[in-house]
Amino acid sequence: MTTLLFLFYDLCFFPALACMLIAGLASDRGRRFFFQTSRWRNLKERLALGGAARHARIWVHAASLGEVKALTKFLTLIKTDPRDLPVHLTCMTDPAVVWASANHLRQGLVVSVALAPFDQSLLMRRYLRSMPGLRALVVIETEMWPNLIRCCKQRGLKLFWVNCRLAEGSRKLIGLMPGLFHHLAKSFAAVMTCDTASTRLFKDAGVALADLSQPGNMKWDSVPAQPSPASARQARQQAGVMDGDFLFVAASTRPGEESVVFDAFAALREACPRLRLLVAPRHIERADALRRELASRGLAGTVIGEFGRLEDLYVAASAVFVGGTLLPSYGGHNFLEPAAIGRAVMIGPYFSHFQDAGEALIAHKAVAVVRDAAQMSVALRTWIDDIVDRETYARRARESFLGLGGASQTAWRKISSELAV
Repeated sequence: MTTLLFLFYDLCFFPALACMLIAGLASDRGRRFFFQTSRWRNLKERLALGGAARHARIWVHAASLGEVKALTKFLTLIKTDPRDLPVHLTCMTDPAVVWASANHLRQGLVVSVALAPFDQSLLMRRYLRSMPGLRALVVIETEMWPNLIRCCKQRGLKLFWVNCRLAEGSRKLIGLMPGLFHHLAKSFAAVMTCDTASTRLFKDAGVALADLSQPGNMKWDSVPAQPSPASARQARQQAGVMDGDFLFVAASTRPGEESVVFDAFAALREACPRLRLLVAPRHIERADALRRELASRGLAGTVIGEFGRLEDLYVAASAVFVGGTLLPSYGGHNFLEPAAIGRAVMIGPYFSHFQDAGEALIAHKAVAVVRDAAQMSVALRTWIDDIVDRETYARRARESFLGLGGASQTAWRKISSELAV
């Protein structure tokens, strides 16, 4: 039965991809993906015609920019291993490839960076033939591509699933094809989850894994330096914020959340004339619509419509709200980033993608939880009026973040011991 599923998947892959690309042309995001994929260099990599490093020993595959950034500590540990273990890194998005090339590749942590080939068996086998010395595949978070896993297993590689994160929605997919999920999951020499929910899902699904552990989230191992007053001042100037202004950054917001932010901002603008609002939506193609909504409400705020700005905005911020958390359908976005640099952070009540870390911060009173515009405006007004309270939240946020690390060391220790066998 599993063989038939793989055959059906292979036969349907390119027709389904073509339909998705054509349907995606109706949206800005889909058009961007189409044109990125159709560039000759990108297409060559997607078709397994280039990009691989012949002398690579470990293939690490991650999805997008957040996962790639989280690999810094893990890749550093591989680099410092006394054995010669060159790493080939693949990603699914252009921004991830650009960032990894400018950072991981330039620092010598990897020997090559490329877009991953399409998940079709002929392409995967061709790609693997171009790396004859490969010993292991490490997949990050949710990158469970059937042919990637199957072909690497058939080739005799050792497979590791690191920072594994399975959202609650994965339970339905597993229920649809339990045999395929069990077959793929059992291909791994070790599965290391990043949270309790993912560990529980494996156990509930009845998958008998060779090695299942929960070392934590690798994203918490990259500890940024706490910004100096000078760097914060510079970031605020670049954001167009004056000395004495209180900058409220609403980051990675989703539809239905911006209206809450705008209502909270509107409630305070007269009482707090130095309050400034900056919104960075999760999907930048929504920026123009949000600017129009701000204008229609008579509110003065800034909406960011470009990638790669969040780190600088967090440095500039007086307080941060991180989106994907006010509505239950999104699972939350990474509120640990502003917490790590010591910013006062508020989130909504829904953060299943970061459940363990969120509960730890809430228990430490290191993050404020708000459910609507009224609660958001109260929390914001408190932080505007009481700098001691705001700085207490900021200090606790960074302290809590620093206590979450160690997953990268645990993961590499496990993989290293397996490769020594």
